[in-house]
Amino acid sequence: MPRAHFSPDSIAPFGCSSHLDQPVISIPSQALIFNKNGLSAAVYEDGVVHIRKLTLLADNGAEVDVRTGLKPDDMIIP
Repeated sequence: MPRAHFSPDSIAPFGCSSHLDQPVISIPSQALIFNKNGLSAAVYEDGVVHIRKLTLLADNGAEVDVRTGLKPDDMIIP
């Protein structure tokens, strides 16, 4: 089988697709709460602060993409 040889300045086509069932919600990393129960975030709703358990899709450094635990209209407390 022939082998491809690339030089440091080579380029190659790359594609990526994703089929998500729901929209991705991105929040600031500083809004995450890390404790023995895992990851969560504080959400303000109807005058009350709720702690919501989260699962992440990706950690992008300054922001994280949340897979489950938040709704698009949630008010996050950073």
